[in-house]
Amino acid sequence: MITNILKFKVLYSVLLILLPFLNQAQAQEKISKEVNVFLGTSGDHGQLSPAASSPFSMLSIGPETYPHIHPGYEYYAKEFLGFTHNRMEGVGCQGDGGNLLIRPYSGVFQQKSKLIKKSQTGSPGYYAVSFKNGIDAEFTVYKKSGAHHYKFSEEQNGLYIDLSYALQNRFVAEKHTLGKKGMSGFIRSGTTCSRGIYKIYYALQANVPLNWKKVGEHQFLAILPKGVKEVTLKVGFSSVDTAYAKKAISDKSFDALRKASRKAWDRTLGRIRVKGDKERKKLFYSLLYRAVQSPYVISEKDGTYRAIDGTLKKSDNTYYNGWSIWDNYKTQLPLLSFAYPNVYQDMIWSIAEMYKHGKEDFSTNHEPSQTVRTEHADVVLLDASKKGYEVDFNAIIDSLVSENERLDYGSPDKALESSYDNWALSEIYQELGEGEKAERYKKKALQYRSFWKKDFADLTKND
Repeated sequence: MITNILKFKVLYSVLLILLPFLNQAQAQEKISKEVNVFLGTSGDHGQLSPAASSPFSMLSIGPETYPHIHPGYEYYAKEFLGFTHNRMEGVGCQGDGGNLLIRPYSGVFQQKSKLIKKSQTGSPGYYAVSFKNGIDAEFTVYKKSGAHHYKFSEEQNGLYIDLSYALQNRFVAEKHTLGKKGMSGFIRSGTTCSRGIYKIYYALQANVPLNWKKVGEHQFLAILPKGVKEVTLKVGFSSVDTAYAKKAISDKSFDALRKASRKAWDRTLGRIRVKGDKERKKLFYSLLYRAVQSPYVISEKDGTYRAIDGTLKKSDNTYYNGWSIWDNYKTQLPLLSFAYPNVYQDMIWSIAEMYKHGKEDFSTNHEPSQTVRTEHADVVLLDASKKGYEVDFNAIIDSLVSENERLDYGSPDKALESSYDNWALSEIYQELGEGEKAERYKKKALQYRSFWKKDFADLTKND
């Protein structure tokens, strides 16, 4: 076993050296062109969105349609409600996010007027749609900065902004400040399955003056100067405060921001090279594109971030949030561990940090972004440690034990999952050199046999 681990660590070190060079070669090939951002965006075939996004970014600008699937969009829907700035893809409980709704309009604003799609297109980091009323909209995102670009055909135009919009009506609260060319503030919403609350800070900045009109408790019209038929609205996101959100707004043009986003996607997707059938190659990169949407980079450039208890922290590490470990601890995270070793160490550090700030199976009430569930994090940390990543188990072992004491054995499937967690804790104690405790949890893990024999060994007994 030790020999195998050493072999892996040597291979891991070689990959750390070679991957940057492979990455540069792949980026030149513009891998992002292989991605179909509309794959899995209809019905229950993925619960995905064509939103403009950036690798591991908490900001994604995408369409809200009627009707829609979990991330707010349905490919075959014709009616658009507007565009929002965050979502988690592939999650249950009807999704989450969908904050900060912006809807372009012409003439006199009418709540019942409809935006009907005429055509649309999209690629990694970019989404565009044209409507039958003559309005064209396009969006791009790079890291925590994004941009809207609208073209109108009428003389009087504007943007309807709903600060209380959220998928599944999970809006909790908001606070805002209006300015001559924009607005800033924060929004609090319920997470997936309404099991916690997250808080995000935002800043909006237009390239023309705006005339504000309040049309509801949390709804506003940003009216453009008469005769203005084109407007760019830039966006910044942060988990820390509005000052950081304002700093996140890029001074790049829309096209330059889109180019930066595409390059980031080329670099990220180019970490893996595949050859073979062209259609399967497109499918591979379309799915890899989805695998690196989350977790989200939450910390700022100077290392400032908010932990899951809402406290302000600072670290040289990059802090990530937006987890669905319960779903992907056997799939996505192992993929990230070997394809993106340059960022995975900080992801592992971020998971361990949650234990120091009140980690729960679902979300806390002070999340810095939307997130889902974190069961089986001990398995992820153990896997990372055995692959050569640094994990300070001594700093969190008491929390790991407390979590273990709360494991669920209420159903056959939960009992088997909990047995896996017992085995992981046993192995962690083995790494810490505490053989007696390791043996104790190993025996506890082996109790899976009774559950297996009782509920799974004979799959025909309930026929």
